[in-house]
Amino acid sequence: MESRLVDGPPGIGCPVNASIADADYVVIVTESTVSGFHDLKRLVELLKIFKLPCGIIINKYDLNLDITGKIFDYAKDEKIAVIGSVPFEPEFVNALIMYKNAVEENPHIKEEMENIWSQIEFQLEVSVH
Repeated sequence: MESRLVDGPPGIGCPVNASIADADYVVIVTESTVSGFHDLKRLVELLKIFKLPCGIIINKYDLNLDITGKIFDYAKDEKIAVIGSVPFEPEFVNALIMYKNAVEENPHIKEEMENIWSQIEFQLEVSVH
């Protein structure tokens, strides 16, 4: 079976529907903001219609720890794995300015991304079997 990774747009409109076509698993990346949490819940409802398993990554989780807590509670209630939470890292911005890859430049960021990737692989194994 051939695997592919597709990056989809935010929201739940037609482009999102097209990006999840034939998906086996959906990784939702959200932020700890009111709008991020709102969009997360809407996307989860859409994925329920398509019966697609998913996991959540919370980007910049430390921007609003109250909303981050609500996302964790929501994920628990919906039985969705939080496969990673990434803090705000100014180094991402600095790397972009310098035309560099933050993951390759920073061992801490690289380790975080490798852990998230391991969780994605694990969730794929669980959801496909």
